[in-house]
Amino acid sequence: RGTVGESSDQKGFGRWYGSHTKSFFWFFWSLISDFLGKNPVFHYIHIVRKNRILRQGSRYHVSVRVNNKEKLLTSFAAKQIFLTVLCKARKRYKFTIDDYVIMGNHIHLVIFPGKDESLSRIMQWILSVYAMIYNKRFNRSGHFWGERFFSRVIESFFDYLHTFNYIDKNPFVAGLVAKNRNWRFSGAFEHRIGRCTTVKPLPVHLQAFFPQHIRLALPEPK
Repeated sequence: RGTVGESSDQKGFGRWYGSHTKSFFWFFWSLISDFLGKNPVFHYIHIVRKNRILRQGSRYHVSVRVNNKEKLLTSFAAKQIFLTVLCKARKRYKFTIDDYVIMGNHIHLVIFPGKDESLSRIMQWILSVYAMIYNKRFNRSGHFWGERFFSRVIESFFDYLHTFNYIDKNPFVAGLVAKNRNWRFSGAFEHRIGRCTTVKPLPVHLQAFFPQHIRLALPEPK
């Protein structure tokens, strides 16, 4: 019922406005629902999710984390299996690893796919094969990795230096070693001892920029 003193035109407009507002709301919501699908929240997340940037002839900083941040990579065996899978992947795909570090629940790589190779295809093979081998070896089931792997194009030499430094510092920042180069499962360690089974040898012209990676005339630590 209209308020005192309200004209018939005002009351008519109020009824029209109320009914049309509801209609507009449901019409608008139906458009959103059709666009997003049955699960709007899920599809919204999917829509705003950034597309992976891939660029032929580029190096990438790649990282991947274990599901629920579990420390499943802590053991020596778990890390060694990952390196073995990397070596097998190089027989299937053309790529090189410039630097890497394997932590307790995540991994960082600087990877350079060869001509006409797909970063996504390389990483999908590595991660799926590793998960299968790990689960079988340790009698485990379920997802091993968390969200899809992170990747970004390394845009410049300065970015390359920064990425190396960031990767090398991971064990030190985590309090696992006193010096970055002492972490066995890293590119810095392989370069320092001259055992480049995972990473490619560090070019001479780059050694001044990466002192942590310069080879020492010392025996491999036990």
